[in-house]
Amino acid sequence: MGAVLNGTSASHINGGDMGTGDGAISGFENSTLSGQMHDADALTSQAAKDLLTAYFQMKNTVATVGTHANSFGSNEVLGPGVYSLAGAVSIAGTLTLDGQNNTNSVFIFKSSAGAFTTGDYAKIILINGASACNVAWAIEGAVTFGAYSNMQGTFISYNGAVKMNTGSTLIGRGYTTNGAVTVDAVSVSIPAQCSDYIATSWVGNTNADWNLADNWNNQIIPTAATKITIPAGRLNYPILISVIDTVQTITINSGASLTIKGSTLKIGGEITNQRILDVSEGTIEMNGISAQTISSNTFLNNNI
Repeated sequence: MGAVLNGTSASHINGGDMGTGDGAISGFENSTLSGQMHDADALTSQAAKDLLTAYFQMKNTVATVGTHANSFGSNEVLGPGVYSLAGAVSIAGTLTLDGQNNTNSVFIFKSSAGAFTTGDYAKIILINGASACNVAWAIEGAVTFGAYSNMQGTFISYNGAVKMNTGSTLIGRGYTTNGAVTVDAVSVSIPAQCSDYIATSWVGNTNADWNLADNWNNQIIPTAATKITIPAGRLNYPILISVIDTVQTITINSGASLTIKGSTLKIGGEITNQRILDVSEGTIEMNGISAQTISSNTFLNNNI
């Protein structure tokens, strides 16, 4: 995460923090910021790690939609899914994302070896339950919003810069793993309903493999940016074998289970266990940046 720069005109950043792990934050003296600024502190250090995890998680998520051209918009309407793209990506005119009456619908657009650009006045519209909280673009290159464009979702640039041109609006978040973020007279806001984390739940229709996308709701394999739930009534329950994985929080409902064998599960938040968490042959690492509590009887036979 590089420098964060504002141009000559005031910008408005509402509902979220701003930070850099390697560079300066400058030019925001006359801008409005409802959150906090973080400059190379413990939070930005952890955020940089989480950002890489989230990026590669999206890059490795199996595509669920057939081939799509790299150009979007022109009054196009798309449904939920994981879209895999090769090369530079662009949006012109209007792109509508249709949640199909599912408030948990997820849209992931991942590209390789190319920048992301929008035309001036381009916009993303969300309908029928689609939420900016569940729209993500993973771009291997720079991200540039055209003047007076209106974008929605989370945009991650891998090894590129993020630039929002004059008058552009983002409802969501903008990140770069290794580049500057430059804005000028823009508006950025996080929808009130958005959590800092993505929720996913175990489906288990295929087998017990924790790292198989088909076993998770919306094919979201857990990362440090996810809060997961393992519900009852599943055909298979997850087994974590010979890997190191990270989640934010984990909830195991009554009648469900999680088994860790020869593996380590790192947890940044809390464990809520109403049934079976078997770590007798594995490791739990509580790695939050604040104090964490483990309730009695969290682990099977209190064995860890």
